[in-house]
Amino acid sequence: METRAHYVAVGAFVLAIVTLAFVAVLWLARAQLTTQYALYDIYFTGVVSGLREGGAVEYNGVPVGRVAEVRISPDNVERIRVTVEIETTVVIKQDAAASVESNLLSGVSFVQIVGGTQDAPVLTAQAGQRYPIIRSHRSRLASISARAPQLLEKLNETADHLNELLDEKNRGAITESLDNIRGITAAVAERKKDIAELSANANAAVITLNSLLHDVDQSYMDPAGLRDSLTGGIADFDRPRRVPPAMTGPSGRPHRWVVALVAVLCAGCGILSEAPRRQLYRADPTLSFAAPLPHTAAQLLVAVPNAPAGLDTARIALSRSAVSLDYFADAEWTDRVPLLVQSAMIEGFERSGAVPAVGRDSAGLRADFILETDIRDFSAVYDSPAQPPLVSVVVNVKLIRIPERKIVGQRSTNRRQRAAANAVPDVVRAFDAALGGVVEEVVGWAVTNTVLSGRRGSVFWPRFVHAD
Repeated sequence: METRAHYVAVGAFVLAIVTLAFVAVLWLARAQLTTQYALYDIYFTGVVSGLREGGAVEYNGVPVGRVAEVRISPDNVERIRVTVEIETTVVIKQDAAASVESNLLSGVSFVQIVGGTQDAPVLTAQAGQRYPIIRSHRSRLASISARAPQLLEKLNETADHLNELLDEKNRGAITESLDNIRGITAAVAERKKDIAELSANANAAVITLNSLLHDVDQSYMDPAGLRDSLTGGIADFDRPRRVPPAMTGPSGRPHRWVVALVAVLCAGCGILSEAPRRQLYRADPTLSFAAPLPHTAAQLLVAVPNAPAGLDTARIALSRSAVSLDYFADAEWTDRVPLLVQSAMIEGFERSGAVPAVGRDSAGLRADFILETDIRDFSAVYDSPAQPPLVSVVVNVKLIRIPERKIVGQRSTNRRQRAAANAVPDVVRAFDAALGGVVEEVVGWAVTNTVLSGRRGSVFWPRFVHAD
């Protein structure tokens, strides 16, 4: 009885193990038994090494099926027909494409399907096709492999050209050039002390030149400097000078030898250096006061306007950009720009008839007010390559009451006038129009100022007197 009981237990255990194994197999195969697949054909041109039946099929890196068959196409021996099984839940669109990718480590190949947009139509079998055909394209590795022979051929051609370039003659020339370079560097190394001294001397010369230029600029721009001395000298030259008695005859006229000496000196200066001749242009501002201006009994002096160094010159300025300033080559004004603006202001007040008397501040006169002007811009601006320049005149004026030197009024004025043509005479006419507009606005503003209006009257006595 014990022996029979052991056999029953062993049989029951074996039967249970077989039953559990059968259940496990059915559970593991459940997915495959319930999953449905759709068949597709893919035709590849070229080698599909490593691709076997049962290989993986991926859609954008996601496993979606397997390779069912790999055969040479019966219609074209140059193509390989690969039949794949893809889950029916995966929709293949007409713009999808397949390639054979390889794992570089294992060498196993698989089919990779990429692309496919949502709006593209679903891929279906056409007439004469057993399954829908997914178009194929080369993988990156296959493209490199296909172009490898061409690359090798190019490398061989390049090597042949290098061999031709580096023949015996050219190698000798290169060796000679290297020897020359070696000799030059050795010579430089031997004279490096002299080169260092030369560099130090050059630096010292540059520093000395900068200091000299700074001193010259300072001596010219400082008050009572060279510029003011030249200005005073020119003004004094215009006045009658008394000739020393030793240089005059009994009649008080200079001796003939003095006249001859001056003539020889002038002729010598003309021979040694001849100044460049430029066409001179006179500023003639266009003035037209539309309505009579109110009269005032106040008397006015016009000071010499202040201007930047680039505009404090007789040259006619032009500008081609916002940060540059240049001048017309063969043209200049008859006087410096500040003196031209001063003369225009005086002429404007005189022609307005609103001020009883107006004069220059440098004339040593006394008056009730002084008009001081700052010139901000007085140039021809080339703002467009297809048009003539645009003349710009910008000033800032201050009305100052004498003798307390108190500013009683201030105004900024600007005018812009487009030249009729890109020629100097037309540019000068544009300057006349712009300057005239500025002068008219300044005159109208000054004579209607409330401070000057308090000094209006029908009878006045000129109060300009020379300051002793």
